[in-house]
Amino acid sequence: EDVELDEHIWLSLKNAKICTNAIKDRFSLLDEENKDIYEENAENYIETLDALDKAYESGLINKVFTTNLIYRTPELKQREWYVEVDLSKYISYVIDTLNHDTSVSKLLDPKDRINNLLVKKGFRTAEEVK
Repeated sequence: EDVELDEHIWLSLKNAKICTNAIKDRFSLLDEENKDIYEENAENYIETLDALDKAYESGLINKVFTTNLIYRTPELKQREWYVEVDLSKYISYVIDTLNHDTSVSKLLDPKDRINNLLVKKGFRTAEEVK
């Protein structure tokens, strides 16, 4: 079996499984009452990454999109199929809107943004089609 000599062990996909199991084992020793939960979570995490890798390799999926508003593990970020969508600008609009005591409903309704994108790309808007 090949040995991966990456000093950043958390960035190695092979080592990610080893680290996940090591963390699960340590947590299980420290908190035996919840050992089954740690075991199940570790298995689910590894199985999910393996399943997504297989789906990508077989051509079933090209990309998986997630936002930067959730925790993403370093090993997830390294996957060829992984794409992170940066929502920082959108969240700043929400915060700014709330700071001005106005409704966020316009931000949540994508109609204007979609119409603007259609016009920018040379398409007719929904109103023009009617």
